[in-house]
Amino acid sequence: MARTSRPLTTHPIRVREAEVVEAWDLSPAMRRVRLQSEELTAQSGFTSTGWDDHIKIIVRPGVRKADIGIPRGDRFEWNREIFSSTRSYTVRAWDGEAGVIDVDFVRHRGGLAAAWADAARPGDTIFIAGPKSCAGFSPHASYHLFVGDETALPAIARALEELPADAQGLAILEVPSTADRQDLTHPAGVEVRYVVRDGVSAGHSRLLADEVETLHLPEGTFAFVAGEALSITRIRRHLRSLLPKEDVEVVGYWRRTGDTDPLELTSRIYHMADLGPPLLLRVVVTLGLPALLAEGLTSPEQLAAATGINPALLPPLLDAMTLLGLLDSDGALSDLGGVLLEEEAESHLNLANPRAQGELGLLKLPEVLRTGRGLGGVIPTVDEGFLPYLVGPVRELPELAGATRILVAGSATLAADLPDGEAVSDVPSAGPADAAVLAGVLGSLDDERAAAYLSGALRVCSVVVLLEATSDRAVRDKAVAALSLASLVSQGRPLRSTADYRRLAQRADARLHVRDIGWGFGLIHSALVVTLPAQEDDAPERP
Repeated sequence: MARTSRPLTTHPIRVREAEVVEAWDLSPAMRRVRLQSEELTAQSGFTSTGWDDHIKIIVRPGVRKADIGIPRGDRFEWNREIFSSTRSYTVRAWDGEAGVIDVDFVRHRGGLAAAWADAARPGDTIFIAGPKSCAGFSPHASYHLFVGDETALPAIARALEELPADAQGLAILEVPSTADRQDLTHPAGVEVRYVVRDGVSAGHSRLLADEVETLHLPEGTFAFVAGEALSITRIRRHLRSLLPKEDVEVVGYWRRTGDTDPLELTSRIYHMADLGPPLLLRVVVTLGLPALLAEGLTSPEQLAAATGINPALLPPLLDAMTLLGLLDSDGALSDLGGVLLEEEAESHLNLANPRAQGELGLLKLPEVLRTGRGLGGVIPTVDEGFLPYLVGPVRELPELAGATRILVAGSATLAADLPDGEAVSDVPSAGPADAAVLAGVLGSLDDERAAAYLSGALRVCSVVVLLEATSDRAVRDKAVAALSLASLVSQGRPLRSTADYRRLAQRADARLHVRDIGWGFGLIHSALVVTLPAQEDDAPERP
């Protein structure tokens, strides 16, 4: 997840059953379905306070609630087969007292959820999951820019309705036809501007990018952009050249894929097994080729001019990309190659990422195993982009109740977002505090230094919360297994398990408690809370 200046709260993922009470067409391309359930009331625990909150619609005839997945504390373990039958949609409106939500569906050929919405009639039932988080408006924004195609229209329309009355801004919305323009409620100081594709296929228009590049944005602008992943890449690059990264939120709501299931494309990217494709993918992303190809620069000469590479050296690279299906026969970026434009792929595959360096070091794994010595370097065991989702669950840990000064080491992001958090470089030397949160700190230290650091932290804090990826899930989670191997190569030891951290706590004459805090499939599912023996343990502990 990209860093954003919007305030974020997270919620446990729960599956709820809702009934269709009404369904009608808003325009030729958009249909609204109104759902109602006691499980959607605020009293039941459901909430949707963010204007772009999304839920998963589970379109699986005959599915039972028990088949969908298993709640485990604050997280949810999906049945992977069922997960492939889910689609994400914005909560267009929520009435917490009546237990009613509106969901707007864009009509499109072959759409699983769109077909369900077209056929939906009062009395039909459907399972939904989420929202897993809610984000408000950036508190520092004095000007709001919203840009999106019709898939982003529900989120942007809700945002316009919920903006303060004195808000200033601009919304640029792309729709298929003039008949698809909606009359939206918005503050007087916010302009709503429609651009019409008028026959151009969805995902192939340059209208939004052309409009954005003509804008002169004032200081204090927050930009939200959503739509087809490939077509908004140009907008993302332009806005991030003008605005702070945390004030530009760009989300690929869908990907043009022809007749191929988008989930299948993503799966193929991350399951190429032989050595050549993973290396090629990293080189291509590191050089920035996907974004250039998306701009229409397809010849070696054009790419060479943009990258500074000798054009005579590029044909083998482009041939290999074509062989892997990343390029079409005409040299343009394919649907599969378009996955590489997504921000998560850019971050994960770029060779500037220390974790990618660690994965490449696997070529030296035999040497490391024989000598017992790592190659050096530090592999991050905490994903900075995931930390905003942990702020709420961490602050609500029972051991932090009443804490007014919490030292945070290892993450400026967490320190800035955590109530009562204070960023420090070294907890033991930072003076007395109620508690400390260490994000990836001990994971980079050997056992002797980790034990010493933990003992020092406990001398100034009675509670120390460890946020670390552990090897506990390595036998069933490929990302954890890869991280453990990368740690082994770089540091000469694998990723620690929860039992390893428990032994470190014992060396400091302390106790370790495991608290579930995560959700979904992230690397961190639990906080490891270390307390001195006198510290009360009122909350149930997972073994």
